[in-house]
Amino acid sequence: MTDINNNQENVSPEMRKPRRPSRENVETETQKTEGETQVSENTGERKPRRPSRESVTNNDTSQTQSTRSSRRSSSSRPPRKPKKNQIPIGIAVLLGMIIFTIYLSITVSGHLALFFVVGSAFGMILQRARFCFTASMRDPYLTGSTSVTRAALIAFAITSIGFTAIKYGYFRAGLPIPGMGFVAPISVATAVGAIIFGIGMVIAGGCASGTLMRVGEGFHMNMLVFFFFMVGSLWGAYDFGFWKRNFMLAGPSVFLPDLFGWAGGLLVNLLIIAILYVLADKWEKRKNANSH
Repeated sequence: MTDINNNQENVSPEMRKPRRPSRENVETETQKTEGETQVSENTGERKPRRPSRESVTNNDTSQTQSTRSSRRSSSSRPPRKPKKNQIPIGIAVLLGMIIFTIYLSITVSGHLALFFVVGSAFGMILQRARFCFTASMRDPYLTGSTSVTRAALIAFAITSIGFTAIKYGYFRAGLPIPGMGFVAPISVATAVGAIIFGIGMVIAGGCASGTLMRVGEGFHMNMLVFFFFMVGSLWGAYDFGFWKRNFMLAGPSVFLPDLFGWAGGLLVNLLIIAILYVLADKWEKRKNANSH
């Protein structure tokens, strides 16, 4: 027996069999785990759980499906067609316009040829600048941008100065002032007509100049709008006498130089435009601040 005991003592600790834990050790370990759980419950901290195998597999399958769908969508898209070179078309159109202008000046009149050149240049400027009076009234409410609105106000200021100079020149020369037939009376009919026209041009997507510009660009919707625009213009011209007698002449005609003089009328006009410009600028800054 002594030899057996000595042999067991001489055996290395790696070769010894692991002993079973006693009941006291098990009870102490359970008490420790219960104390840890109570501390975690009191502190409100939760130990992170390991994700289960099912959640890991579901995430892997969803990622693979998303990558496959993105690859399929990218592969199903047709390749973009290369853009055509439009420079030869532009040169041909320019030559045609020059030939047509020469034809008008020789066969009809030089004034009509000049009107054709000015109208073509004006349409090109509108198209390249994307300038539209509808956008100047619509964008502040829809997008908050007032860049086109301020551009329209600047255009009004420049034209006010130019037309005032022309009218004043005729006045100083003792000649009839041009454009006095367009000084229309102001009444409720003016406000009602402005509201109806504003609703129509927002629905149509353009006013007269914007519709003509987009017809030249080839938009089919604006071609339809242009057709009904012509129908409405002809109908309005046919019944214009009735509207003028019964509604338009009911209000007074206002010509600012008659009230404030030539310089005063121009200053009042420019002051109103400046106030609207400042309000438009503040409106855009306020919308941008609210969006951010």
